[in-house]
Amino acid sequence: MQISNMAKDNTLAVITHLLGLISGFIGPLIVLFITADEQAKAHSKQALN
Repeated sequence: MQISNMAKDNTLAVITHLLGLISGFIGPLIVLFITADEQAKAHSKQALN
């Protein structure tokens, strides 16, 4: 069960990077402002950089 929680936590980070490839800076910027997950925010900042 712990592995599935880890995979669920990483899903938003992976989606953030994919949105960066597809939509430029708009996708990660939206994720940065909307999400409360600190790991996803860190990955969205990295995708914007």
